[in-house]
Amino acid sequence: MNTLWLKIKVWTKIVVTFLVILFVLLFIFTNRNATVEPALNLVVVKFERAGILTVLLITAAVSIFGWWLFRTIFRTIRQLGELRRRSALDKLQRAEADRTAKASMLKTRPDSTTPGSPS
Repeated sequence: MNTLWLKIKVWTKIVVTFLVILFVLLFIFTNRNATVEPALNLVVVKFERAGILTVLLITAAVSIFGWWLFRTIFRTIRQLGELRRRSALDKLQRAEADRTAKASMLKTRPDSTTPGSPS
């Protein structure tokens, strides 16, 4: 019974992958000659009659790069905050260790109520 579900899972993945590839190829072939009529002004280049596939490719690349840049900036800010917290904690631990070391060096007074002490 277990192998039946495994076979169903594998064949489902194969069929879904094939359908996605088929739809992508169909989309590419039907839109290979489609153009964007108004001029497309990008920061670096200007297209007078850009193909839709070119516009989609450039848009996807810019979107992926922008998302990666956003995640990198957010992660860096979070790491800087963690670094500040660790630095403050280390400073507090060093100060506590220093206070403990100074307190252990202090001499304690002998108790006057102990037997054998002069009264």
